[in-house]
Amino acid sequence: MRRVFDFAVDTFGFKKFTAVCSEEHAASRRVLEKAGMKLDKIVPESTEIAGRMVNDCFYSLER
Repeated sequence: MRRVFDFAVDTFGFKKFTAVCSEEHAASRRVLEKAGMKLDKIVPESTEIAGRMVNDCFYSLER
């Protein structure tokens, strides 16, 4: 992910990146955190997956 961030910054001038994943997906959250993204907020019951509502975690990274 860091290489993707570097490419986006160098090639397109991106300054901020955002990502969303379900709170229950611990592995996805770890990947985002290892890439340097910070948890901004958790929105309760914001996405329906397989007929049930789950909490979403919003992450960001500014370069």
